[in-house]
Amino acid sequence: MSFSTLLPHTPRAGFKTDTQPPFYIQSFTADSENGPAPFDTFTRLSRYEIIWFTEGTGTLTVDIDNHSIHDNMIFCLVPGQIRNCQITEPVQGFYISFSEDFLYQTDIYKRGISTLHPYSAVTSASFITVDAAMQQEIEFVVNKMKKEFENYNLLRSEILSGLLYILSTYISRKLEKRADDTISSKDAGLVQQFMQMLRNQYTTMKQVSDYAAELYVSPNYLNRAVKKITGFTASAQIQRHIVMEAKKQAIHTTGSMKEIAYTLGFTDIAHFSKFFKNNSGMSFTNYRKHLSYSV
Repeated sequence: MSFSTLLPHTPRAGFKTDTQPPFYIQSFTADSENGPAPFDTFTRLSRYEIIWFTEGTGTLTVDIDNHSIHDNMIFCLVPGQIRNCQITEPVQGFYISFSEDFLYQTDIYKRGISTLHPYSAVTSASFITVDAAMQQEIEFVVNKMKKEFENYNLLRSEILSGLLYILSTYISRKLEKRADDTISSKDAGLVQQFMQMLRNQYTTMKQVSDYAAELYVSPNYLNRAVKKITGFTASAQIQRHIVMEAKKQAIHTTGSMKEIAYTLGFTDIAHFSKFFKNNSGMSFTNYRKHLSYSV
């Protein structure tokens, strides 16, 4: 079985998107002999995904970044990202996906699941390696989750949300070890809100002052907080995110520069062209040519 069979695709705006129930979990085995196992198409995610590779090797591409897969790796992906998987050796593991509605209706977002969101665009995916000390605990939670999902018992959603919260807490412990211990929880929460707002509103909000006003802080404070946690100022993160989205569309769609500029909120194509070159080091046209030479 391959991931392709787990993720039904429906076309939208030049990308593939997935449609599933509010919460979904399944174990998987994928190799060159069991179906179309690596992915044959890129998929733009409309929901959260947690993919635990218990065995195997390969490459998981998220947006424009490649991540090596090895035994006992867990990847956490978020809506709006594009992912593809190329398998080198047979892989096994568990695939979990869930909608934002599932989070909100069970209130677990406020209780900790938001920590699975990457703090910044420095890396496009959050990932951990499961060590021996936590493997047994995670296996128990995931197997319990799978059993509950496959049986339509009373209060099924509540139990699944509770198990998802436990799993996210285990993952968050690992993710938080990478963070600077001196970072205040206030600033960490502020940066999470900023990054989520950026992902959702980058086409209409392109100034730090726009985000600062929504978050009730000064632009200078927001810039300092974002730089302290991510290594980049808020203004740099805005520019990086817009350029990343432009590159994603250049790679994965056939839209013209004018069409892509419009989808990113630019009404002046000359302004977009200058913005792209200043922030990527080459013109949009040359970037497209570079892609064609790289194939």
